[in-house]
Amino acid sequence: MRKTTIVLLSVILAAHLTAGAPQAGFVSVGQRTVDIDGNPLDIAVSQDGQWTFVLTSAGRVQVLDRNGNRLQTLDPGGKFDTIEFSPLGNRLLLASGDAGQVKII
Repeated sequence: MRKTTIVLLSVILAAHLTAGAPQAGFVSVGQRTVDIDGNPLDIAVSQDGQWTFVLTSAGRVQVLDRNGNRLQTLDPGGKFDTIEFSPLGNRLLLASGDAGQVKII
């Protein structure tokens, strides 16, 4: 199986206030490279940043934690080309334009 590398970036925005000093802000960017089995087609991230879901060309979904560690691989069955995490954080949505299907996990 072919391995592909993706880069996960985390951005932290912060503002510091000190007495008598103007407001100053900074941005901190973290980066981690993660190997993925297969070719990534689409990526979805939970709103809280806890999980990243990588949809691969093999039709599998690799679930990563916020540090880029692979927790598990899901096989939803079928060939999907897009993935989305629901705003409420309780569903993973997969869609196939070719097959005209949507799968809810």
